Amino acid sequence: MPAETVWHFLDRFREGSFVFLIGDKGVGKTALLTWVAHEQKGRAVLIRGAVTLPYEGKDILLWDDADASPSWHDEKRLRELLAPFRAGILAGRSLPSWAEAEIIRLKILSAEELQHVLEHHFPHLLRLNPTLPWYALTGGKMGWLLPLLHRMEKKGTLAPDHLLFAVESLLHPGSRRYTWRPDVRSNPLDALFFMAVILPTWDRRDALEITGWDISPSLWETFVSFPFVKDRGPWRFLPAELRDRLVPLMEREKPWLTWAWRRKALQLRQAVSDPSGGLQGEKDLLGLPSASPAGISVDHVKSLLDTWRRGRWDPGHSLIQTFRSNYPHLPQEWAKAWVLNAIEEARLFRDRPILQAILRHYYVEGRMTHEEVAARLHLSRATYFRYHREALQHLARLFTAPEEGL
Repeated sequence: MPAETVWHFLDRFREGSFVFLIGDKGVGKTALLTWVAHEQKGRAVLIRGAVTLPYEGKDILLWDDADASPSWHDEKRLRELLAPFRAGILAGRSLPSWAEAEIIRLKILSAEELQHVLEHHFPHLLRLNPTLPWYALTGGKMGWLLPLLHRMEKKGTLAPDHLLFAVESLLHPGSRRYTWRPDVRSNPLDALFFMAVILPTWDRRDALEITGWDISPSLWETFVSFPFVKDRGPWRFLPAELRDRLVPLMEREKPWLTWAWRRKALQLRQAVSDPSGGLQGEKDLLGLPSASPAGISVDHVKSLLDTWRRGRWDPGHSLIQTFRSNYPHLPQEWAKAWVLNAIEEARLFRDRPILQAILRHYYVEGRMTHEEVAARLHLSRATYFRYHREALQHLARLFTAPEEGL
């Protein structure tokens, strides 16, 4: 441990000293500096490599890859560059030949070493959540571990779910939220991590095709450098002890999107695989139903929504039985969450918010008549019922081919 506690590390830094942060590639130096930059927002400047100094109006320097600068071994020049700043962290793989400042060495801990650190320095965090997969989350990389320990110490008791709190802290270092909710439409890192959770293995092609984001090389490199991303050849995956705990949470958070993305992934694999080969194993691995439900009509969907509008649950409804056969490990109520998520996430409903509004007002909220909903949305009776049926038709189609809503 480079410092006995995170607090010790921060206290020494805040005293106004300059610290050399040394460690091999992948240990998490960049992650640690990024986190400190968020913690010292307004006071600190984060720079990388060979850049021009100084930066006016900042009193803390965070310098990543500082050893890439031509001034790294020029003591006089480097001291001139640092003079405008009151404190700083200079990170690299090697020390300057004249180094006199405090040195903190980061390394990658084994699972046993990480457990030892937690037991001896952070026993209260182990008591807070004895089963949190610290090693799967951080890979033992101290540059990632230190910020997570610090965040968990400060706010962990307020988090409704410690695992989702840890994910949020790692994905979004400056976040003040207490849980991770995948914002797949607005945040590419959220979309990539959601994909990583619901698929057992994936590559950049999957990321491009499934998430719908333009995955630039820099974005891809940022994501695969997270400590929880493992690789086996061209394929990437999450550790089982992390993914197994997150899959059911995501199935409940975004059930329709989970189903749609999985089916799209299966179609991609089918396009490049021999159907007589190992595809069945891949299908089972993806956790997909063996076939799409067939013969689902508008009347089927409408009758199901009508039961919810009336506040009654009909476990014998044909669509509920479809869910039970395809997803026996999920509660029956998941069917309703699936419909709500489809209305929220499917492309046509997002592109045609009037259709989304009709289903929400009439079936989900269930307090207004057809006439009142039409008046609320400023629609004529004929237009309202035409849109109403169009919304039901689209929802029925999503039951049969959810991937078409992407």
